[in-house]
Amino acid sequence: MRQQARQVTIAPDVLKQAVQLVAATHPDSKTAPDSTRRFVSRGASSRGGQAMILAAKVLAIVAGRAQVTREDLRRVAAAALRHRVSLNFEGHAEEAGIDGSSVRFWTP
Repeated sequence: MRQQARQVTIAPDVLKQAVQLVAATHPDSKTAPDSTRRFVSRGASSRGGQAMILAAKVLAIVAGRAQVTREDLRRVAAAALRHRVSLNFEGHAEEAGIDGSSVRFWTP
């Protein structure tokens, strides 16, 4: 199954979306949303992006597709990144989290 997941393709524009999503977890990134700048002290690393892409590839396989979609990324983003993002003091005080409405990296 691991070999099969790695064979799933990802279009350049979907890959770019994954990279942008990881960059948006960094409060010093010019693409970071206001909630990230307010609540996050440290964003996800490139390994977080790799984990997100691999999980999206597995979703594509389960759906019977040979290519990752933006929706696949959307569905796995929180699970792949939640433990890779460190909240700052204000983020902890406000009980912010990337699963809810406090910190959003994905723009609809």
